[in-house]
Amino acid sequence: MDAQEIFMEALKWIILIFLAGFIGYFGRHLSKKTIERFRTGSGNVQQSGKNSELISEPPDEKLKERKKLEKDRVKLEKKNRKAQKKREQT
Repeated sequence: MDAQEIFMEALKWIILIFLAGFIGYFGRHLSKKTIERFRTGSGNVQQSGKNSELISEPPDEKLKERKKLEKDRVKLEKKNRKAQKKREQT
């Protein structure tokens, strides 16, 4: 094998690895977007009267509500643990 054959073989593998990474990254990105769309849009999608356009509630509203509920839950758990420690001390 001469230097040019080795270079062509290496170049082939570099391009193959680059393509696999490119396809993998954008495939993952597309799958995340698809899953996010199904999670946020499936429950709130409505069809309007004459126009067959899809109208959905903005996902930010749901996200804010979920974050608030999670924050309240964590706060309540912390409060309960603190009360439990206080009962154990007395």
